[in-house]
Amino acid sequence: MDGVVRDILGRQLEAWLTRVVVRGRPSVVALAFGQGALLAAVDSAEAVLGVLAQHADRLRGRQLTVLVLADGNEELPARLGALEATLPAGVAVHLVPGGPARLPVAVKAAGAAGTPLLSYLDGTGATDPAVLAAGAAGRPGELLLVTDTNLPGVTDTDLPSVTDTDRPGAASAPVVPASAMPASTGPVPAPPASAVPASAAPGSAPPVPGPPTSDAPASTAPGSALPAPGPPARVSGSVQASLVRAGFPLATQVDLVPIDGSSARRLALGTGHDRSLEAFKDILWTVDEDAGIRYRDPADPAQHLLHIAADPEPGPLCRELLAELARTGPRTVTELRRHALTATPYRSIDVRRALTEMLTSGAATRDPEHGRLGGDVVITVARRP
Repeated sequence: MDGVVRDILGRQLEAWLTRVVVRGRPSVVALAFGQGALLAAVDSAEAVLGVLAQHADRLRGRQLTVLVLADGNEELPARLGALEATLPAGVAVHLVPGGPARLPVAVKAAGAAGTPLLSYLDGTGATDPAVLAAGAAGRPGELLLVTDTNLPGVTDTDLPSVTDTDRPGAASAPVVPASAMPASTGPVPAPPASAVPASAAPGSAPPVPGPPTSDAPASTAPGSALPAPGPPARVSGSVQASLVRAGFPLATQVDLVPIDGSSARRLALGTGHDRSLEAFKDILWTVDEDAGIRYRDPADPAQHLLHIAADPEPGPLCRELLAELARTGPRTVTELRRHALTATPYRSIDVRRALTEMLTSGAATRDPEHGRLGGDVVITVARRP
């Protein structure tokens, strides 16, 4: 499980570096770990610095600050210090005692408000509203978090057994209609021997998030003049909804369920970039199929498990799209793609396969009836005699 999360974090960081840091703006990466997460802090921070070392040529001449917020001992600075020595001069690593609750103070001390900020939160305190708002204060701000699934207001179930229908290539369940979801950057003050930054009083208020900066504006769905919706009703009260309330225009979530029956964890992303959200979903579905986990939609009442595959089984997505159509009425293909991207574990590209199956089975109809399945085609649940 931890290895899968580190791999996703590393690859999301690579996508973020490609889009943000290479433009030359001073940037900040903040990693914050809850109480008792020293091992996760060491391993994840090492993974992040390893990715930065791999991209050292592209980072030369750039200013990048890495904040690591964790409670630990001398092991953490010792192990990270060796990796920091391999990084370009413009990359600075600062260790800050404490966990996610210290993020608002730490990013303010780093001058991260108004500059590109990528935050990663793990464990206790990761979903605190003030912490999420601090992560949204970047321009742009992007936040990846992992937490336990037994959060208040979030229903979790025992691990279902993995059946043949969960595996790629297996026959999918029948598809039937649902009957009833600009600022300046300053360096972090030089830390004293205790490794605590000298500035920023603990009572400082977190920066107030403003409108996102995005290559593709998050306020509109791709190819549509319609505004992107807030958190869907089916995820109200979830981690995803908390990210939207904190100021992230786009958010998604998925449960990582180990097949050995150990505790599941919830992974969520908040961003203002369509491309970043698409990249996150692409990363999810290219995780090693033998990693020992399945995905689960936190809002799925049936808690179906999804087997990781390059071409995931479309059955569960078909059922969700039909349910969405039953809830809201006819929707364009563009709107259904956005729904899949934000409200399910699936990618927008998976919608075409699902719609094709729905149309072929007669569970849905399209207008116009013929031609390319473009973004403006309207999909409706079929009426049964």
